[in-house]
Amino acid sequence: MKRICKKCEELKEYHAKGLCKTCYKKKWKLENPEKVKANNKRHHIKNREKEKAYSKKYRLKNPEKVKACYKKYYNKNPEKVKAATKKWQKEHPEKLKAAQKKWQKDNLDKFREYKLKRRGYGLVKKGVVDRVINENIFKYGILT
Repeated sequence: MKRICKKCEELKEYHAKGLCKTCYKKKWKLENPEKVKANNKRHHIKNREKEKAYSKKYRLKNPEKVKACYKKYYNKNPEKVKAATKKWQKEHPEKLKAAQKKWQKDNLDKFREYKLKRRGYGLVKKGVVDRVINENIFKYGILT
């Protein structure tokens, strides 16, 4: 039986209390937030693997959007993020070491440059090396 919905004022299939199905569901969700929350929790637990797979796929497809989202969250909650990071580092020291080693391996040149700068040696340029070699050749001759 079709009637005019009291809320959206459209001619739709009658559901209950003078409302169409869509409006009735919206009203029920507003009136029962604890039931909605419990139902959502059950749903997330039940479909955890599907959601993880979907999230991973989305992150790989949209790295810029995800990065912007993380950055926005960090700017709003820096203390929260730092606390969570410290907690994770304490709970997973072996994963932290592995990540650090991977980072060092991936950024070996940058890492070496950083170590030299940190120690105060600075970077040695090609021209300087050539000049030193030439000076040594003039002083000591060519070694054969």
